[in-house]
Amino acid sequence: MVFTNTTTPYADNYEVLIYNNCSPSITSNVVKIELNADIAPSVFITSSDFDRKICSGETVTFTAHPTNGGSTPQYQWKINGSPVSGATSSTFVTSRLNNYDAVSLQMITSLPTCTFNPNVKSNVLFFTVNQSPSFVRSYASGCINSPVPVYLVTDTLPAINNPWISLDTTIATVENNIPNAYVIGRDTGMTSIIYTDINYCTDTLLFRVTSPLNSPDTIIGPQVICSYYNNTGFTDTIYYSVNPVAGADSYDWIMPAGAQIVSGFGTTRIGIVIDTTIIARYGGGWIYMAAINENGCASPYIGLRLYRYAIPSG
Repeated sequence: MVFTNTTTPYADNYEVLIYNNCSPSITSNVVKIELNADIAPSVFITSSDFDRKICSGETVTFTAHPTNGGSTPQYQWKINGSPVSGATSSTFVTSRLNNYDAVSLQMITSLPTCTFNPNVKSNVLFFTVNQSPSFVRSYASGCINSPVPVYLVTDTLPAINNPWISLDTTIATVENNIPNAYVIGRDTGMTSIIYTDINYCTDTLLFRVTSPLNSPDTIIGPQVICSYYNNTGFTDTIYYSVNPVAGADSYDWIMPAGAQIVSGFGTTRIGIVIDTTIIARYGGGWIYMAAINENGCASPYIGLRLYRYAIPSG
């Protein structure tokens, strides 16, 4: 028995009758034959970003929508026609798309019979990937009421109006400028500074605000320096110090004309030598010092007056 033109689904029971002119006829068993239509599998893919315009580094999720895929279809996601290693499930997540990348999917149906072309390809999704702006660094800090400049590494397109914002303006505010800006601390704490370009691509900078330090109490050391003179044209080493300031990481010393630090840079105790010719010209000078914390916040400077011979009376 041969079936032809079997494109139309059909089902019926069949049996065979055998007979001749001399013998009784013989009837076979009954066989049910079902003619099923060809099954055409297909797969359609969608993305979480509907207009397919994204920023570099943005995460996109792709989803397969199979028709006649069966209970366990096989998937292989592709970018620009090349298989993506390990991307063999019904969803595909990536943050590494480049401009004009084409994403597609190949599916093999798991239906066992009557499948027309079991290995099918999906539609293709093309993406525009805009370069995201980028800060020079991801973290910065400053002091209350002290402007701190923040800079971008990349900014290929103009920005929106007022592109810089602080998520917590009670901690810090931003003076908008393009492509750079100033962050001004308002209170101690942490906030995020966000920059947005014309494509609404962003980058985020964490910004910490700390309080200025308290002033050191006093600079300890000799005010009259004539007793340190020698025959070299410079004084012997003279030492000055301050008591440690809570929260300070370093100490900034400013010397008068003719003086230079020879030991203890940035610490609570320094040694200096003074050019006797220059100090004679000015008759003395001032040493200034401020304490500084890790965020660059400084205490008010304090000073100590130096005299060549004697402290004037009165």
